[in-house]
Amino acid sequence: MYIKRLIEFAEANPKLFPAEGFQLKKIDWIVDIEMGSMNVTFNEAEEQKRIVPSVNRTREVRPALIVDRADYVFGKASKEKDQARSKIRQNTYLLLLEDYLSKTNDEDIKVLIEILHEEIPLPLSMKESDIISFRIRDEDYLHENEKVKHYILEELKNKNESTVDHQTKCMFCGQIEQILDVHTISFKVNRENTKLISANENAYESQGISKSKVAPTCHSCEQKYGKALEYFLQKKSIGNERNHVLRVGELNYVYWLHGDKMEGNVATTFQLLDKNNLQSLKTFIKQIFSGIKRDVEFEGLSILVLSANKGRLVVRDYFENKAITIINRIESFLNAQDIGEERLYNVFSLASATYQNTSQMKVSDLQDWFNWVFKGQPLPKRILVQLLKRIQSEGRMHKLYFAVLKSWLCSQKNGRDWTVKFDEENRNPAYIVGNIFALLEKVHQSARGSSTDSLSNKYFGSMSTTPKTVFAVLMKNYQHHLAKIADVNKGGAIYYDKKMITLLSSLQQMPTLFTLDEQAEFTLGYYHEKERLWTKKEEV
Repeated sequence: MYIKRLIEFAEANPKLFPAEGFQLKKIDWIVDIEMGSMNVTFNEAEEQKRIVPSVNRTREVRPALIVDRADYVFGKASKEKDQARSKIRQNTYLLLLEDYLSKTNDEDIKVLIEILHEEIPLPLSMKESDIISFRIRDEDYLHENEKVKHYILEELKNKNESTVDHQTKCMFCGQIEQILDVHTISFKVNRENTKLISANENAYESQGISKSKVAPTCHSCEQKYGKALEYFLQKKSIGNERNHVLRVGELNYVYWLHGDKMEGNVATTFQLLDKNNLQSLKTFIKQIFSGIKRDVEFEGLSILVLSANKGRLVVRDYFENKAITIINRIESFLNAQDIGEERLYNVFSLASATYQNTSQMKVSDLQDWFNWVFKGQPLPKRILVQLLKRIQSEGRMHKLYFAVLKSWLCSQKNGRDWTVKFDEENRNPAYIVGNIFALLEKVHQSARGSSTDSLSNKYFGSMSTTPKTVFAVLMKNYQHHLAKIADVNKGGAIYYDKKMITLLSSLQQMPTLFTLDEQAEFTLGYYHEKERLWTKKEEV
């Protein structure tokens, strides 16, 4: 599905992905040819980009059709020692024009060839690397003639037929085409050059196929999906920011928009490329990473999760959904971690909260959170286990820990509404014991006159797992502390005691052992009661 989505994106955006044999390129000079004469006028182009014939060349001499560098077009050389080389380049350029003319009878190119055989005074400001284009009748660019496109496509077809010997049904477009033996486009991922579809030469010999024929792909479809994925993976000009990929450790989350219709019509193309729409997409994705809640509107979303492994592109996951479904999941993610504070936590903070050392965090920890955010999968129980172990070992409850706890509970989708503040209707024994422990801690700190002298450091682990083993000791200390408070604030002591009596009356007996889910309830009750006691700041 993801290959087809990439192909659809390429087909819907012809300006981003020109036809094979063409590329979007900056033009430096427009040479106007005067009809009926051999005169030409040189005009410097102002930051103009046009779709022009392309050529793949490294060190070898290989001209592009019509639009090329000044050393190919005019044989221009800035240094005397380079003149011979430039002359060779111009000769290959002229030979290509002659071949094109012989196969198309393009009269405009016939005129161009005649002009190029004459001595033409070049502008002093022209450099040999400048890109030259030609225009005739003050409006028609020679390279935009339909004959040029037909010629290039025929040349590519002949080239492909000479190198490909296998014809079958392409699994993406469904046409009977020449099938690629090896896919040509490489993708830069995690500093590795990788290919998406490949196989060892002898990997599928038992099935009578080899190499990339395990996924029969025609040249046209390979170019479309390859160029689209190249575009998504490329670095943007502003710093290292990317508009379509976010890296999470060794994983690359590639994302793009798609609509119900992707036939390349103007409306769809405009919708996908509109700057505000792309910003909405970026804002949507980034709010998961930065924890910023914003209102966004966009079409459906595809997310392709990639990593690299020894020259191969590994697809870790792919998922897509309707916009409304994704938006609802995002809202659930943001609402779940809402603990009544101004800030929201990002995925990295939430995932690392279960580790004392963030370097211990694994890629799978992040994936667990993304699977909940994007796919609606419940967070695994191991997150709760790790979180409770950390809280119990530290004997303290940070706001971040509570955000993780509430997120885990909400992700389980058990039909309960998990409140931000104290839940008067929650009669779960574990929740009530959590309330009691928070009250015991408040009385302990009030009697000692210290907000840092906490029972949690010593007793949180025991109270959250086997409360009956330590409750008697804590109640004995509670009576002692309550008497100490009464000596200076009798009203305060009465207030605390009334709360304790109310809480204890809600329990038939002190539980002996808490299950994992009950430990979560205890922690929730402890945090809620603690927040209520500390934020009310009552005069006691």
